Amino acid sequence: AVRLSGGRLRLLPRLELSAVQGTITPRESPGATPRLGLDLSGSYGGAEAQLWSASGWLDPARLDGKLELTAKRFNLERVGSLLRKSPVIHPKKAEVDGKLEMTLKEGLLAFDGGFKLKGLDLFHPGLARAVVPDLAGQLSIQGSAHLREGRLTLKSATIRTGGVEATLSGSLEQHGSKPLLDLRLVVPPVPCQKVLESLPPALVPELRSFSLRGDFSADIKAKIDFNNPKDLTLGGKVNIYRCKVVSAPEWVSAERLMQPFIH
Repeated sequence: AVRLSGGRLRLLPRLELSAVQGTITPRESPGATPRLGLDLSGSYGGAEAQLWSASGWLDPARLDGKLELTAKRFNLERVGSLLRKSPVIHPKKAEVDGKLEMTLKEGLLAFDGGFKLKGLDLFHPGLARAVVPDLAGQLSIQGSAHLREGRLTLKSATIRTGGVEATLSGSLEQHGSKPLLDLRLVVPPVPCQKVLESLPPALVPELRSFSLRGDFSADIKAKIDFNNPKDLTLGGKVNIYRCKVVSAPEWVSAERLMQPFIH
């Protein structure tokens, strides 16, 4: 067995796994090549607290395996080094947790998981005049990646917040020398008033006094061939015109706008 302690792995320029520890152990396999048993844990961004764990097995020769990743609930102060230049404030009150299951079969990696976030406060002058507090939501994701062919398929990535959900699906594959991206974003029918109420008040303070009826929905598609970006295909529909105003604040009333006013 190989024992790890204090390991680091940089996944992205600003995302590093730190304090990686655990064991990699040879296991018997029904095939001709041995499997490697994985039992690891670690942290993020230079932190030392054990915030995630990974267990499963891998057959490197056959590109087969199974791995379960679990991110224990933790507050974002634990990964403060990742947030120094971000609009996140009060990271101690923001909590995140998640789980991701991955199955590798002859080079095809299937993944299925979910993540939760709550208590996130943001502030940036370009975002809003005041702090945008207590953001929360859930992400469920399913898809696959063909490691040999370099193709990623996103079956669904669904974000839920404030009773509203949006699902992104699509694919990314190599097409000539550059990638081909095909995406679809769907928002199922939802009462317009619920959409309005799901928006953080600090982002749309002037709209909070409106009362709406009707249902909102959207279905947007985009296809981009980076070999020829001018051939961008963008289509679909956003049914915002089904939202009708039932009542509005006095400052946008027709009577006021018919008279002189200062804005």
